[in-house]
Amino acid sequence: MQYRVSYILAIQIFLVGLILQLVSFFFFTTLLVSWTIKVYKHESALWTKDQREGKPWYLDWRALLFALYVSCAGILVRSFYRAIEISQGYHGHLATEEGFFYTLDSLPLLFAIGVYVAFWPGRFISATPLHHAVDAEANLPNKSEAEFANDGLELQGRPVVTGRSAEMPSSDATPVGSRTPEEKP
Repeated sequence: MQYRVSYILAIQIFLVGLILQLVSFFFFTTLLVSWTIKVYKHESALWTKDQREGKPWYLDWRALLFALYVSCAGILVRSFYRAIEISQGYHGHLATEEGFFYTLDSLPLLFAIGVYVAFWPGRFISATPLHHAVDAEANLPNKSEAEFANDGLELQGRPVVTGRSAEMPSSDATPVGSRTPEEKP
């Protein structure tokens, strides 16, 4: 009898966890949609930035946004499926039919994760912080990316990492590849 009570309690805790996951991810997706709408309506320069720079569609930041939407949709489908499956129990219709598992669990995860093979987020990250890139477009178009990156480091009180004078001591902010073998971090 004790085993049966523990089993039911464990299933209920598991179901509550799945529902909380579903609600929190749905909230994240809602925030993403809201942010997208606001950027599209009120930040047209940012929305079309990569297009104006002549980048191909697969390097446009909006392609990564699309990938994020595909990923969110896959995770939401799987979360709905898992919550309903567990609410029916381990012997319920969804839990015992293999087709539902592949269609509503495995396939959405394949899309949610696989989309990042083509649209890896690291390809969209610039060496220039966004606030410097916006400043460069608006105010100082002649500064190079390296100069903007160095400005940001100097504002943070860190040494410039693109070049170091002989009198500047080595620090952890210096890229490892720029040290000689004799220097220690």
